[in-house]
Amino acid sequence: MHKTRTPLAKWAAAIDALSASRGLNARELAEAIGVTPKIAWTMLRKFRAAIQEIEESRKLEGNVHVGLRALAPASIWIFLPHRHYRPERVVSVSASIGPTGRPSALKIQRVERSDLVPGFKEPTELGLRRILDRSVAPGVPWTWHGGWRKFPETLQACFQDVRRWLVTTFNGIGTKFLQSYLNEYCFRRNLAAEGADPREAWLQLCVRPQVGV
Repeated sequence: MHKTRTPLAKWAAAIDALSASRGLNARELAEAIGVTPKIAWTMLRKFRAAIQEIEESRKLEGNVHVGLRALAPASIWIFLPHRHYRPERVVSVSASIGPTGRPSALKIQRVERSDLVPGFKEPTELGLRRILDRSVAPGVPWTWHGGWRKFPETLQACFQDVRRWLVTTFNGIGTKFLQSYLNEYCFRRNLAAEGADPREAWLQLCVRPQVGV
């Protein structure tokens, strides 16, 4: 909220609305708290910037499983599943799997084309190292699920849920902002897995110190 001209009461209302929902687009938030869509969009960007700091610093521990999936338009015709088609955005899906077999923490990262084998949805050796460095805590054992058809049911369920969330809540997201929305999804999912108070967690986003201040 640094240098904001939006009344604090509107920020409090935004926290209530966001913490009580699975996600809101700018139009929905604007209607919920009585501001313009432009102001709501700015507020959401500030929230997601704070979420990004949290999710980028989060590294998975325990029984970690990692694999790749692809987000693609519904209209695309996939002839060879392992090939990388231009409209597809490849993401790494990483999860700490608890004793019950359910994820206790989740991390989803967009994978750059430069980290993939040209023409295929498979990471290069350096690309895999980057995926693991961003997702898994140092020294933690991990299991890589290569190949495109075989994928653990637990990870697949997470991927299907985030894909559904992006489409139903935001009508799909372009590549430029995709990672910030993936961060928000993981932030929400991880809060639920931890049993944390959603409102308190969203409130804490507003009081995080600025980097360099």
